[in-house]
Amino acid sequence: MGLPVLTAEDGRFPDYVVLPHSQSPTTNSDREITAVIQQLPTHMGWESASLTAVLRRSACSQSKPAHHSSHLPQKNISNTSCLNSKLAKGETISPLPSPSTVTVRVYAPLALAMLRTGQATTGRIWLLLRYLDTDGRGWVTVEQARNWLTDKTSIWRVCGWRQLRNLLRQGEGVFWHRGNGRLWLCAIPKVAAALGVTQLTGRPIALPVSVLTAGIGTVRAHFYATFHSSRTASQQTRHKPIARETIAAITHLPERTQRHYEHKAGVRTQRNFAIGKKVNSVSAHEIAWERGTAVFELKDFLGKHGQQGSTYWAWQLPNSYVGPHKQTGRGRQKRMNRELADLFMQGMTGNGRSAHTPPPPYTTRRYYANGRLAAKACTRRAANELYWTVPYKNGRLRLWYFLETK
Repeated sequence: MGLPVLTAEDGRFPDYVVLPHSQSPTTNSDREITAVIQQLPTHMGWESASLTAVLRRSACSQSKPAHHSSHLPQKNISNTSCLNSKLAKGETISPLPSPSTVTVRVYAPLALAMLRTGQATTGRIWLLLRYLDTDGRGWVTVEQARNWLTDKTSIWRVCGWRQLRNLLRQGEGVFWHRGNGRLWLCAIPKVAAALGVTQLTGRPIALPVSVLTAGIGTVRAHFYATFHSSRTASQQTRHKPIARETIAAITHLPERTQRHYEHKAGVRTQRNFAIGKKVNSVSAHEIAWERGTAVFELKDFLGKHGQQGSTYWAWQLPNSYVGPHKQTGRGRQKRMNRELADLFMQGMTGNGRSAHTPPPPYTTRRYYANGRLAAKACTRRAANELYWTVPYKNGRLRLWYFLETK
């Protein structure tokens, strides 16, 4: 319990507090102040340990000679009335910036693995603690985590203390290790290996910390959106079409959940259409057999794709998606992938598992930024169907030329 602190009759802190400046706050002065205030009534709220410590430090700084003031840190607050007003309003003084102004680096395969394994809640705690560990020690105390994440006056609050205890127990061995009152945060390669991620692909994205402090539904939506934000780095090729079935195979999320997360996270969708052969060169029965009900006739009135007035067969392709996050530098991604490969090799030893990675399946459809790249791929027979984009000013849709290699 700290020293008693004088307040006004209505229970508020006064604008100034009279403390003895003629001598430093020694044991005798503390006894004198205690003896005087003990005679006051106890129902007015005289006792406050935190404010006593603040006022004692303020009194010490004011009692020092003037020539020592230049050596004091500039960020220390010596205005007692300012501190009193902040404490009276319930504000917290934190050296960390606001969550709305900072971002954390997140790898899309890691975020998707958290969704796939049901670890989005504990993964959110892990990302926050990694950011709040400003000294880079690799550990935080349990008491610090409790104050940051559960205090009602903290800007980093995400849950209550009971829920945090459950999450700490759930993430043990995957995201951190507990010991001696500390949380030893696991490195990214070890967390990825524990979640079954074999390689960190794509570019990392900058996820706002304000997303991590929002509701868990928003966190899951942005974890899903990292897949679209990190797909490619080039502005010309970042809007490649991708089917819903392919997204479901990668993220293990049904189409309905995908649409819900895209709407919640602000993922932009763009429609794509392919332009094929002329109508008089292929019969309607043949093109309908190959393309199904997505095929239709497109008449080129302005002659942008050939002779003016020509009619072409066209069909709809899968949509393209533009994520809401910015991409960041890869940093130590190559080194982390090597560490991740070593971890998987150690796990395979003695289990009869092969370290050989099977080749990717043959792709029937590929997309390129221009016709030159598509022509090179045609000589390699990279896929049965090759598409390259057409410069088009309409932002709602994009047209693609079609080349068949079989």
